[in-house]
Amino acid sequence: MRKILLFAFLFFNSACIDNPITEEENDNGQKAKALFYTAGIVHSNSAVVRETARKISKSPNYNSILALLDMGPEGRFYAFAGRGETAISQQAIENIKIYKSFGVRPIVIIRSDWAARTKSRVIPSVGGKRASNSTFYTDELLQQETIFISNFSDAVNGVDIMYALEASAIQSVDFYLKLIENTRKVAGFGGRIYVNFIGQAKQEFELRKSEFQKFNVKSATSQNSLAWNLSEDVVNTDGNLSISPENAVQVIEALKQTKKPYIFWSVGTQANDNAGVISDIYF
Repeated sequence: MRKILLFAFLFFNSACIDNPITEEENDNGQKAKALFYTAGIVHSNSAVVRETARKISKSPNYNSILALLDMGPEGRFYAFAGRGETAISQQAIENIKIYKSFGVRPIVIIRSDWAARTKSRVIPSVGGKRASNSTFYTDELLQQETIFISNFSDAVNGVDIMYALEASAIQSVDFYLKLIENTRKVAGFGGRIYVNFIGQAKQEFELRKSEFQKFNVKSATSQNSLAWNLSEDVVNTDGNLSISPENAVQVIEALKQTKKPYIFWSVGTQANDNAGVISDIYF
């Protein structure tokens, strides 16, 4: 029955937008300078969200926040589940609005490929279960995610999104190419779309890059060294363990000197301790 409902949704939405919208909305074409705060959208304390938004808005280092929607309280007691299988939570919508009210552009990570790849967390998008590379890129989930992004696009605007959060499975590339086409054509999503493929998936992505470029997709692969690959559309330090409180300021200045869009992450910006509050040093 569930599959029938999914197919019905896609059929009735197949009178979709003939030409995908690929213009960035409401950001004046600014290059992203994003702080990656993992639980920034799913933090249960709106006062923490508001203070984070205020600090980002005052910082010369950022104009955006990158944060994960597809996570919950496992491992972070202060987080809530940001989404279900086909709908975004209302509290996540309110947190997104807080960032936007401060002029901070949210970049929303829609699915947690990292959790599927590592099998280390339950994932709200698959019903609060654990997933794996073999179960996270099925045709049924492609249909489900098309419904989700359509509902998401109806609920929020003026945001960007990221797919393929350190996705390594080669089948993830075809999955996301199809989903991105649906994101543009079915959901009519007009913000920026970033992808973060690694490993075998990154190699396959490079072979099919022109197919993704048709939908104005920007590559933001995690870089675990400070010798950055500047051929990437976005310099992304996600997972870079060589960044510490001692060198964070210097790394951020170096990112700014590249003149490219960037995403800054360090162990400290995960904010696992102190109720999920980021130290001032990272702003």
